[in-house]
Amino acid sequence: MTYYRWDDREFETGEDIPRGRFGHILIDHGPVHTLWDREMLLETVRLGGHRSRPSRLSGLFAFVEIDVARRHVHAFASRPGIHWLYEVNVSPGARLFRGHEPNLAAVGKALRGRDFRGAVTLAGTYWREESAAPTDELVSSEPLRVIAVVDRHLVEE
Repeated sequence: MTYYRWDDREFETGEDIPRGRFGHILIDHGPVHTLWDREMLLETVRLGGHRSRPSRLSGLFAFVEIDVARRHVHAFASRPGIHWLYEVNVSPGARLFRGHEPNLAAVGKALRGRDFRGAVTLAGTYWREESAAPTDELVSSEPLRVIAVVDRHLVEE
């Protein structure tokens, strides 16, 4: 199946996009990163009872629908410069998981509201309830292979 991913790094057709960049960004920034608490809680809950799911910190994100990938780069690209939209294949044997976006957002909201028990419960729900919605992001445990460059988008400062 074909998926779509945007990245601020340029890759050639046939190259693998390495996994784990999101986790490296979080670790480099540490607790000051706006998503630190949410992602650390999600990883803790995953390790506690959902180890078969791919880690968000060491995995890669992709989308089923090209329009969703395009909206994602407009909403979340934080670094100025050119961002490439790729058509990608998932590596054979990769573990895949599609987390439901409202569950993900609810974890962050509970943490911001200091509802820690609620956040833990919601994190468990995120990992238990795989989404069927093609608009939700897909997490892959393995590199994604570039099939083609679909588009480029300039993110300005």
